[in-house]
Amino acid sequence: RRSKEQVTDLQGRKLFRRREVQTIGVKLSEAESQLYKAVTAYVCHWYAAVSGKTDRRSRNVALALTVLQRRLTSSLHASRESLRRRRQKLQNLLNEWERRLVESECLSESDEEAVEDLSEATAKDWENFQERLEGATAAQTPEELQQEISELDKLIKLASEAEKAGEETKLQELRRVVEERLRHRPEEKLLVFSEFKDTLTALERRFHEWGFACSIIHGGMDLRQRITEERRFRDEVQVMVATDAAGEGINLQFCRLMVNYDLPWNPNRLEQRMGRIHRYGQKRDCFVFNLIYPQTREGKVLERLMEKLERMRQRLGDSVYDVIGTVLEGVRLEDLIMGAILRDENPELEQLLDIDLEKRLEGFRKAIEESALASRHIDLSSVQRDEADSLLRRLVPWDVGRFARLACQLVGGRLEEDRRAKGVFRLSLPHEFLKQYHLEDETFRRGLRIAFQREIAHQVDAEFFAPGHPLLEALVEHCLQKTPPVRAILLDERERSGSLWFYTARIQDGQGQSVLERLIACFHKTEPQGKLVR
Repeated sequence: RRSKEQVTDLQGRKLFRRREVQTIGVKLSEAESQLYKAVTAYVCHWYAAVSGKTDRRSRNVALALTVLQRRLTSSLHASRESLRRRRQKLQNLLNEWERRLVESECLSESDEEAVEDLSEATAKDWENFQERLEGATAAQTPEELQQEISELDKLIKLASEAEKAGEETKLQELRRVVEERLRHRPEEKLLVFSEFKDTLTALERRFHEWGFACSIIHGGMDLRQRITEERRFRDEVQVMVATDAAGEGINLQFCRLMVNYDLPWNPNRLEQRMGRIHRYGQKRDCFVFNLIYPQTREGKVLERLMEKLERMRQRLGDSVYDVIGTVLEGVRLEDLIMGAILRDENPELEQLLDIDLEKRLEGFRKAIEESALASRHIDLSSVQRDEADSLLRRLVPWDVGRFARLACQLVGGRLEEDRRAKGVFRLSLPHEFLKQYHLEDETFRRGLRIAFQREIAHQVDAEFFAPGHPLLEALVEHCLQKTPPVRAILLDERERSGSLWFYTARIQDGQGQSVLERLIACFHKTEPQGKLVR
């Protein structure tokens, strides 16, 4: 994966398509600019009150203010909602000062461990943790707290005025991408990423206003709900709006357009997002659009970082994006960006962008070459000779197909061939069976178009029915539980019908230890009348 651009199949064809990443600078409107300056001043003021302190409460306050700053450039809706919730929690704290102050001083030990390294936290953990942080304050007295609440009242008013001033400029840029790339192209799909659920909610509403239904994924959804939304995106709608929860284990290679509505401050997240569409199985070139406010302090940093990566990509190839998380290992980009916001400059970050990043990449590439399991040149002819033997040994589609037919009969389901497409089948399973194995979403209940060969599945946009597919796994589990003697269904090259039994014969010594073992196979042939003979 770290060198996607160099990977080819045995015929020399590249396995991964080209990826084009475009960073689009968006100018803040006057109302947005006023809000940004005011909120940033608020963040810097209260951040300074805990700067340099190492107690847990101070760390929570610093993290809460960092999250607020990140939401500021995500969307106006996210900014206003964050300010509103923070104001409400601080008002509750003021009403019950003594008791609530003790509660707000620290989160649980498990929370502390969960955010020790935010790059390792799941999207669900991170989203939940943000909500619990919103009430953390640096105020030491009721008077200071009242002062902060008054500041928040002014900021909420500014955010509301900015929303009323008209469609925010970043949203206008997103709409331009939609109109150019999606509006009259029903075959295209668009994946939009944001860090925050509030922004996801606002974008979902906007897409509906623009005439596009969309599926959504966020950290509050369990795996089954995410799979349902993934299928809906693939089969029914053109747009998916997601938080970074969609960057965890979701495969969307049927989509090639992606917009980062806000860029994550964690480079690992950026790598994970791109990997949802730029992956094995993608048949078309991918286009990624990053929306950035270059007028903002964090926007300047992120724009410089993306420009640097793009220049390096032109010289070194797409692998720059695939390894950016590894190249920046040990660098807390979040801390460096926050430092640039607080001081409006950061020499350490400038050095990283200008010099250190390229040195790190070169060192990483050298390390990969030195520790490679295979040399740069391998014996391709030998691999190609082995390929034929590999094809004979692997589980072939016909084995899976024969098992599916027999297993469907056992559970009362149906497997019918699609007359319009050769090699494509319609699989329907009883509701009771689906309920038993917790596969009750609408897609499974309606039945699936499946194919047992990968190539056919890709050509006709059917589901590839192979080991790992939830319905096949459920059928296998059912057969193992309900018919214990049946362990495999094999196709005999001489077209014999019957059962193959395996026995272990063992000779033991006086101590009960095995001194000799043999595996014995017995084939029971089925006669036309159904009688078994050895």
